[in-house]
Amino acid sequence: MVFRRVVEDKNKNVGKAGYGEIKPDASFVLGTFEDHDGGTVGDHHVMVNCPCEDREPPLVKIGLEPKFTVVAGKDNVFNIDLESEDVARAAENERQFQESRGGAG
Repeated sequence: MVFRRVVEDKNKNVGKAGYGEIKPDASFVLGTFEDHDGGTVGDHHVMVNCPCEDREPPLVKIGLEPKFTVVAGKDNVFNIDLESEDVARAAENERQFQESRGGAG
């Protein structure tokens, strides 16, 4: 799970991304500067990296919409639902993209 700050100015540095490992129970805790210290305050684009041993590419990246907002001083809880069809669609999109660039992932 990757949380990357949203910025309007494409020339502006978005800062350090937050990362969280998805646990067997499907929960995750975000860390930015240290494990489990949370995310930076503001709007984020979120990407889920799904390991898929039975697919090409073996790591499927799924960008989520809408943006997710981290608010200071509160427990930020995000429920993210992914279906197997979402993973299959993202894997196919990535495969097609790699083929269009003339190579495999």
